[in-house]
Amino acid sequence: MLERMADTLLSCASSPTPWPKGFMVLHGNRLEDLRQLLMSHVRAHPLPGLSPECIVVQSNGMKQWLEQGLASPQGLGVCAATRMLFPAEMLWESYRSVLGPDRVPAQMPLDREHLVWRLMRLLPELLHTDAAASAVYGPLRRYVAAGSGGIDDTRMLQLCQQLAHLYDGYQNYRADWLRDWGRGLDGVTDARGQRQPWPEGAAWQGPLWRALLSDVARQFPGTDGLPPSRVEVHQAFMQAIGTAPCTELPRRILVFGVSALPMQSIEALAAMGQHVQVMVFVLNPCQHHWGHIVSERQMLQGFMRSRQASKDGTPIATLTQASWHTEAQPLLAAWGQHGRDFLHLLDMHDDVERYRNLLGRIDCFTDPTPAGTPGTRLQQLQ
Repeated sequence: MLERMADTLLSCASSPTPWPKGFMVLHGNRLEDLRQLLMSHVRAHPLPGLSPECIVVQSNGMKQWLEQGLASPQGLGVCAATRMLFPAEMLWESYRSVLGPDRVPAQMPLDREHLVWRLMRLLPELLHTDAAASAVYGPLRRYVAAGSGGIDDTRMLQLCQQLAHLYDGYQNYRADWLRDWGRGLDGVTDARGQRQPWPEGAAWQGPLWRALLSDVARQFPGTDGLPPSRVEVHQAFMQAIGTAPCTELPRRILVFGVSALPMQSIEALAAMGQHVQVMVFVLNPCQHHWGHIVSERQMLQGFMRSRQASKDGTPIATLTQASWHTEAQPLLAAWGQHGRDFLHLLDMHDDVERYRNLLGRIDCFTDPTPAGTPGTRLQQLQ
């Protein structure tokens, strides 16, 4: 099967039609097969000699495993002119290439590593202001309080590490909250778009975020009014990429083995697909549509859109919402929420009909159980 896919890719390489730009998603249930597909594509469509291959991976382990495959005799025989980047690193470089280094600093000043020490410097001052005497910073003040009325340095470091992790997650997954807090609108927005008051003990989150933004603005006064946080930078990037020349973007971006990406990262990749080729090699445990498989508390109808067909014999049209859980594969229901959400976000931006005929085969699913044998327990589970 993989040889036929490679032949299809090679035939595309010999075609006078240039390889298209765009955002493309290729599914498979085995990383080995997806790696072979990536290598076949790179071999069939090599970049110009001085253009490095940009490959986005999730971990150092995946990076080393993919490099070994590229350098193997079954792969390309050599792994050179290849840049292996983590998602956040690739995204920030793309922001700088489109918006310019004068608007986007080389390092993310509100990233987790930098936030820890920025908070270590800011929090002691904030906790001793008049606002700290009120209920706003009260929970934080009580957490780091020492017996003598001072601050416990160890607990302060632990608190700053937890807060840095919290705000880093907000920048990836709740950019709308941070945008509102930066404008002075406190509270949170629920799934229906309704503003809700602060939960008990959480009223410090908005004021602390504004204090961080003010501190960064003082440190980077030459950012042309653009607060150097991922939230505002991403918005400016999405507005500019439609009209910007984007000559500094990589010619091709290959995303391999990433199990999850926040919405703004997928939006950015899809937007870059207007100018360059973006291919996402995604690990999908099931070749059939399984977006309806939810746990008892997640019986939502928003996951029904998918490019994959339902499994033969599955009466999905007649199943009620309550029976989706009882009729479905329990392992996918219990373990698959994170992956299901990721696949749903990809489907929202994936126009598969535009490139289906060019690739010949866009899904790479194989049965891990050998033909005619029951297979091992691991193979049966897979």
